Amino acid sequence: MGDIHVNVSDTFSPLLKKVAAETPGGLRNALDRTARKAYNEAKRNVVSDVGSADAKAGISTLMRPSAYDLSARFSLYPQRITARKIGKFTPGTSWNRGSFSGHTSNISPGRSKNLNISKAFVIRNNADVVMVRVGSGKNAIKAVYATHPATTFKEAKGGKPAEMWKQDINQTLPNELNKELAKVFAGGSAGASGGD
Repeated sequence: MGDIHVNVSDTFSPLLKKVAAETPGGLRNALDRTARKAYNEAKRNVVSDVGSADAKAGISTLMRPSAYDLSARFSLYPQRITARKIGKFTPGTSWNRGSFSGHTSNISPGRSKNLNISKAFVIRNNADVVMVRVGSGKNAIKAVYATHPATTFKEAKGGKPAEMWKQDINQTLPNELNKELAKVFAGGSAGASGGD
C-alpha cells in the first residue's frame, strides 16, 4: 500500500499569498481607525480645557498611516489666544480699564486655572488683548493669554489628553487588529479604512 502525501503549501498557498498581500493594508486600517478616534478625542479635550474653539488652529491635522509607514502623529503649534476668549473683562472707569476673570493664563502656565485680576486693561490690536501690570516701569506689563494647546495637552485638568491619547490607542488597537486580521484570514480584502 502506497503512502499518501499531501502538500500543505499547495493547498494553502493561495490563502497564504493573499494574507501576505493584505496584512499590511489590514494593519494600516486598524491603526488608522484607532488613531483617528484617539486624535478626535484628544482634540476635543484640548479645546475644552483651553476654553476656546480657537485652540483647534493650534492642532495639526492627523498624519495618517500607510501600508509602508505604520505611524500616526500630529503636532501642536505655538498659538496665542487672547484671554477675552476664555474669560470676562468688566470695564471700570473707562472701556479699556477694569477687571478680568477667567480660568487660565500664561502668567503661570499649568497652574493658574482660575484667574481674577482686579486691575486689568485692554489694548486693541487686531483683537482685544487683556494686559496686566507686573511692575512699576513703563514696559512692566504682560499680555494674558489662554493656555497654549501643547501645555494643555500635557497638563489638562481631569485627565491629561497626552495620556488619554495613549490609553485610547492601547485600548482600541488590539480589537481593531483582530477585526482586520480575521477579515484577511477569512479571505477578505483589507480595502480602505474610510472617513476622517
